[in-house]
Amino acid sequence: TAPALQMSSGLSAELEGRYQGAVKKLKQQLETEQRLSAKLRAVADRQFGEPSELEAFFVDCVDRVKSSVEERRHRAARATQKSSKKTPPATQQTLPNVSLDDFTVSDRRQVIELLLSSEEVLQFLYDKLFPSG
Repeated sequence: TAPALQMSSGLSAELEGRYQGAVKKLKQQLETEQRLSAKLRAVADRQFGEPSELEAFFVDCVDRVKSSVEERRHRAARATQKSSKKTPPATQQTLPNVSLDDFTVSDRRQVIELLLSSEEVLQFLYDKLFPSG
């Protein structure tokens, strides 16, 4: 039974060595993946941390249309006030801020028209639709 015990203990040692090697290799792979993950997170944070030039231009277009909606509201309020002559100008109410829900179909179309009036936006869209290479 001594040779059988020696053989089984040799087999256990061999298996243990293989397991330790596999664990070491998996730990190295884990460290590599963690470093890669940290790099990707850093890139994503930089990319999404501040708006791109295209996003900033889009927000500017929306703000310009919001301004025109506000002006339209003020004109309508003044016209209503003139026709009713009930509320004196000093006590007139302030109109609520314009949200995207207040945009009409025409206002939304105007945002798109402003956006597409930019040569840079058109070039960006062209490059994305028809990549070279």
